Amino acid sequence: MNSKRIACMVMGCAVWVLAACSTPAGDNAPQADPTMAPVATWTATAEPSATPAPPPTVTPATRTLKVAINAAFKPFVFIDENGKLAGFDIDLLNALDEVADVEVAYVNTSIEDMLAGVASGAYDAAISAITVTPARQERMDFTVPYFRAGQAPVSFFSAGQGLATAMGSTTITGTASLDASHRVGVKQGTTGAEFVASQTAAQVVEYAEAQQALDGLTAGEVDAVVLDISILADYTINNPGAIMLVGGPVTDEEYAIAVNKQRPE
Repeated sequence: MNSKRIACMVMGCAVWVLAACSTPAGDNAPQADPTMAPVATWTATAEPSATPAPPPTVTPATRTLKVAINAAFKPFVFIDENGKLAGFDIDLLNALDEVADVEVAYVNTSIEDMLAGVASGAYDAAISAITVTPARQERMDFTVPYFRAGQAPVSFFSAGQGLATAMGSTTITGTASLDASHRVGVKQGTTGAEFVASQTAAQVVEYAEAQQALDGLTAGEVDAVVLDISILADYTINNPGAIMLVGGPVTDEEYAIAVNKQRPE
């Protein structure tokens, strides 16, 4: 093969290579090879902060406890001269309010509604010198007792029920002397009402509140009353010469906070 022919062949190859490497246009553009892996792309992003912002603080919601009371159990629960709730039981729950993540909302109601509401779940709890009894334990639960009676002398600090008569009465010397001729005033729904009905022969006269029973005693409607000792002691102090307490506690009781059975916490 002569030199001119070789040179022409080399030039032809070079032209073919350049044509293959150039970018074709229009319909002659080559299609992507489906067997080739795609080329990864890179997108610019903002640099992360050196100190990320702390997560938002979530404050737990304060739970409100709906607590039923009967504000007629001085000195445990009563309304003071300023119209404010006061008493040992209120101080106790206010102390709980300070150390626990709860707020206490009080509902002042009758003792029957108070206990029925706890049993049904209408109230979270109830407190008003409530005596723990087997019958009540069937309907509701109780905390550990915070006040016990024992056989203490009659005073503000004796739990349980006491017997009182009009000052100067000599016919009633104790619960054993109560007979069918005697009318005894009691507060509805209390252990005092249960005691007179089951443990004496006296006629039971029920009043909605203790003060009404005491007014009935001083007015001569009843011969005696059986009420919480704290109420009787307070009345004798504020109304000297009106009534007198006969003997010590007629029941041996413990006071506790009543709670719904479905809320053991």
